[in-house]
Amino acid sequence: MKLLKYILLIVIISLGNQIGYGQAKHDYIWVFGSDAEPLEGAEGSVIQFTETDLSIRYQMLPYEIGSTNASISDDDGNLLFYTNACQIYNADYQLMENGDGLNPGAFDSRCQFGDYSTPQNALILPDPGNISGYFLFHKTIIYDTLNSEIVQPHLLYSYVDFSKNPLGVVIEKNVKLDTALFSSAYIEAIPQPDSKSWWLIDFTRDREGSRYLAYSITESGITKIHDQPIQNSESLSYDCEISGQTCFTPDGKMMAKYCPNTGLDLWDFDRMTGEISNYRHVPIEAELFGICGLAISPNSRFAYVSSVDVLWQVDLEEEDLSEGIVMIDTLDIENDPLWSNFAYQQLGPDCKIYMTTVNQYKYLHVINNPNEKGVACDFRQHGIELPYKNQIISLPNFPYFRIDEDMVCDPSIVSHIKPIPQYSADKLSIYPNPTSGELTIQLPKIISGQLAVRNVTGKVMLTQELDFTQEVLLDLYDFDPGLYLLEVISAPGERYVERVVLH
Repeated sequence: MKLLKYILLIVIISLGNQIGYGQAKHDYIWVFGSDAEPLEGAEGSVIQFTETDLSIRYQMLPYEIGSTNASISDDDGNLLFYTNACQIYNADYQLMENGDGLNPGAFDSRCQFGDYSTPQNALILPDPGNISGYFLFHKTIIYDTLNSEIVQPHLLYSYVDFSKNPLGVVIEKNVKLDTALFSSAYIEAIPQPDSKSWWLIDFTRDREGSRYLAYSITESGITKIHDQPIQNSESLSYDCEISGQTCFTPDGKMMAKYCPNTGLDLWDFDRMTGEISNYRHVPIEAELFGICGLAISPNSRFAYVSSVDVLWQVDLEEEDLSEGIVMIDTLDIENDPLWSNFAYQQLGPDCKIYMTTVNQYKYLHVINNPNEKGVACDFRQHGIELPYKNQIISLPNFPYFRIDEDMVCDPSIVSHIKPIPQYSADKLSIYPNPTSGELTIQLPKIISGQLAVRNVTGKVMLTQELDFTQEVLLDLYDFDPGLYLLEVISAPGERYVERVVLH
C-alpha cells in the first residue's frame, strides 16, 4: 500500500510539472519576413515550437518584418499577433483591426519597407489585470537637429484586447508612458516573483550620464519604480544602442548588457524590488563595429557575446569574470561571402540559443548545448535554414515566460527540419489570372514533383503529384474568392511560386 501511494505521488508530481510547463508557451511561434522577389508583398518563415518538436514553414505575409520584431502566442502556443513596429498583424497574418499607424512621425516613412529602424525595440507582455489583454511597448524615433542625432524621446504602449474579437482589436495606440532620451536595443522584461506581474526595464542617456529605469506592471497598472544613474555611460551612446542587447539570467538573479564598443556590463537583480546592484564589467570589445548580441544559457552560468565576427563565452561563476572568457568561434568568411555576422541572440523554448545575421540571409546560427563549457556548447554557423531570406537582423524579442516553472525551457523538444527547396528564378505561366475557377499552369520545363495551393494564412488547400509533366489543369471552383499562392517543388528541389487571384 505504501508503495502504491508513493507511485501515485510521483505520478501526480510529474503531471503537475507537465501542466505547469504547459501554461506559458507565449514564445512558441517566431515570425520572420522579407521582401518578396519577384512577387509583391512579403515572403515569410515561421518557426513553431510544440511540446515535442520544432518545425519551420513558409508563410505568405502582407508586409515585411524588419529589425523590430515582436510576437506572442497564447498559453497553448497558438499565435495571437506580431508586429514590425509599424503595424500589428493577427493570427491570420493579416492587419489587425485598428492595427496600423504605430509610431507616427517623421520616420514612419520607413514603414513602407517594413522596418522602423529601431532594432529589438518592441516587447509584448500579457496584462496582469486582464486575461484577454496584452501590452505592446515600443518607442518613437525623431531627428534631434540641435545635436545632429537620431533619438527616441518617448516610450509608448499600444493595447490589444481579445475579449470581443478572437483575432484581437487594438483599443489603445501610441499612448505615452514616459519621456526621456531612451535607448533602442536594450528594452527587456522579467516576471516579478508572483509570476503574474512584470518588471519592464530600459535605459536612458542624458547630457549628464546614463540611467536605469524600471516599471512595475501589475493588476493596478504601470508605475515607474526606479530611475537611477548607472555605470559605463559610454554603453548608451548612439552607436551602442543600435548595436547592443540586454538580457537577464534565466534564474532572474542578474541583468546583463552588451555594447561592442564598451564590453559586457553585469548587475545583480532583485526580482522583488526591481533594484540593480553589484556592478561588474567584462572588457570584451568588438574589433569591428557592427550589430552584436547577448544571451545567457538556461542554467544561468554562461553568457554568450556575439561581437560581429567572434562568439565569446563568459563563465559567470568565475570570481574574476575576465578569467572565464573563452573564444567559441570566428565567422567562417571563406564559406560566407555575404559576411552574415554574429548578431542578436534569443534563447528558444527548446533550450537552444538562436542568433540572427546582419544581411538579408536565409540562415540562423545556433548554439545547440549552451549549458556546456567551451566548444562543447556546439555552436553551428548557419545551423538553421529558413524557407525564405530573413530581413536584416530581424529576431523576435521575448522575455522569459517560464522563469518560475521547473524548466525555463524544454530540452526534449526535437528539431525535425528538412532541407529547404531553393527558389528558382524561372516563372510559371498561369492563365487566366484572375480566374473564376479554371486554371492552366505551364511549367518552365518537364517536371516531376509536387504542386500545392495555399491560402493567405499558408494553409495547404490542394496538393497534386506531378509526374514528368509540363502542363497542369486545376479546378478551383470550390475555393472561396481571394488570393492564393501556387507552389511547385520539383524532385531535385527547385521551387517555383506564383500568386493567383480567384474572383
